Amino acid sequence: MTLKEKITFLLSPRLLTKLYILDSVKFMLQQHPEKFRGKKLLDLGCGSKPYAPLFAPLGVDYKGIDFEDYSLNKTYKAQRPDFFFSRNYSKNFRLPEIKSGSYEALASFEVLEHCSEPSIFFEEASRILKKGGHMLLSLPFMWELHEEPHDFFRYSHFKIADFCQKNGLEIIETVPRGNALSTLVQLSSIAVTEQRWPYILRVAVFGAVFFPLQILTYLVAGHFSGPLEQRKILLGYTFLIRKK
Repeated sequence: MTLKEKITFLLSPRLLTKLYILDSVKFMLQQHPEKFRGKKLLDLGCGSKPYAPLFAPLGVDYKGIDFEDYSLNKTYKAQRPDFFFSRNYSKNFRLPEIKSGSYEALASFEVLEHCSEPSIFFEEASRILKKGGHMLLSLPFMWELHEEPHDFFRYSHFKIADFCQKNGLEIIETVPRGNALSTLVQLSSIAVTEQRWPYILRVAVFGAVFFPLQILTYLVAGHFSGPLEQRKILLGYTFLIRKK
């Protein structure tokens, strides 16, 4: 990142979630490098491929697919998708142009909540993956509405396990992102910046209270340590999934 990009990243009212997603993806790649090293990977709903640089040290052949009017992630250096969904994708959510078993790895970051037919998403992911291949999947749990009207669902890890079981997939590892404290701080930070207050007042409150509070929370509240069973309130999940 350039200095300007780093400053923009740090001053985001959604800083905690951005940090947790980055940390969770780094954690998965550090814990399971052999599952991605040198693999051919497709990022489903890649946007501007903000997480692609994390895979570069492992020599991953990273490709992405999205709509032609894909969403830019202004926090990161923008990259273009390598492929675009067909015109029929929004009607049947199938990817006939991608051959079965053609990828050794898949990724999908903060996309599943925007898919109105999630069962088809998992069917297609299972079809595209080679046997024994892996998918990194991240999604929000307690989060604001975004990209309306294309924001449909929030899923627990129980439902993701159910989707996997029905499609010949299994969850290898689950990273619950955040806890009750970090969720409270993160949502409060967003709420302040969304108030109909004068702009200067919103900036002042965020800068004086919620910017340092997010940093402090990140440092002291833990990232994603602790048993999944103890997390009743959290910001999101990152999953490592294998095709049986």
